[in-house]
Amino acid sequence: MEYKIGFYYNLTHLSSHNNRLIVVFNDGHLQFRLINPDILKKYHLRFTNLTSYYSFELPILYKEDYDGEIEDIIFFMDLPNLSSLNSNISGFSIGEPEMQVRGTILYFNGKDFFHDEINRNSPELIFSKAVIHYYAVRKKVLFLRNEARPEILIDPYLDFVKKAKSYIDTIRINDILSDLQVSVKDYLRTKIGDDDTYYIYRNAEVSSPIVKKDEYLQRVIGIGSICIYKDSGYTNKLEMYAEEFINEHPIGEYTGELLEKEKQRIIANYSKEEHMGFLLAKRFIEKENNRAYELPRWESILDEAYKDLFLKFQLKNISNDDRNFEKRMYVLTNRFSDAKKEVDAINEYIKDITTYIP
Repeated sequence: MEYKIGFYYNLTHLSSHNNRLIVVFNDGHLQFRLINPDILKKYHLRFTNLTSYYSFELPILYKEDYDGEIEDIIFFMDLPNLSSLNSNISGFSIGEPEMQVRGTILYFNGKDFFHDEINRNSPELIFSKAVIHYYAVRKKVLFLRNEARPEILIDPYLDFVKKAKSYIDTIRINDILSDLQVSVKDYLRTKIGDDDTYYIYRNAEVSSPIVKKDEYLQRVIGIGSICIYKDSGYTNKLEMYAEEFINEHPIGEYTGELLEKEKQRIIANYSKEEHMGFLLAKRFIEKENNRAYELPRWESILDEAYKDLFLKFQLKNISNDDRNFEKRMYVLTNRFSDAKKEVDAINEYIKDITTYIP
């Protein structure tokens, strides 16, 4: 039998024989199904501190046997890497057997999870896709709000720091500076009736491809043409005022001792610790800027995903806000109740209030 999609429905006043419910969508409306508590033994530790009651926070895959009884469930949260969604919610493995989520489609063993569906526009199929889409988008929003972190990382920057350290350890600053070219030029801009301005520019180049991608190395070396001195005044003697600075930064093409002095200055200024700090700060700023841009967009997508699932399928109608529904659930949780009889009664009650609205 194929797996289908539903929710684990956590109840208060847990008892040993009737507290295990899942919610499924069948025949155009929601239904409750009892499951054998033994199915959940492998999840025992998870449910010890579970406090979300009457909610739809735990989507599942469930499988029926040939008699229609639930024989297995898999929680979405147990599909590895599902919480580390990329911005397109596409193309990542989420567990064994190999499963993938792409857009709102679930792939199972490399095949469309719904490939055997005859009516691809059936409410049951639309419900399943709406669950996947809502859960995936919700995880993305929670991550952007910093309320959830990828389970694969203890610290969201830990993996980045490890990679950055490995990269920095490969830096050989002497090799990078082997073909360093440096020149210093001056320029006097005169302006009739106004102050003259005197500039000194330093230009440095290296051929290393590493430097082209590393902003910190570019700054330490001083890649490109950079103004290193500027003075303005109503006088033609600005060059004289810059004499001391020019002694430290001679005008012209650097060769021999001058070039070697520049190399040693750059080497002395380079710091692996500062390099790491720069890369980490840059990463943080990029993530924050991305979050500031992405969060409102994904929250808007989540609003639409919520409407597609909770309003069209009327999930909000089965909650403890409905006093009649709440009373029926209270009876169900009584350990002396006939669980199957009560579930049948609840399903009959919610049949008309959980009909799919196209």
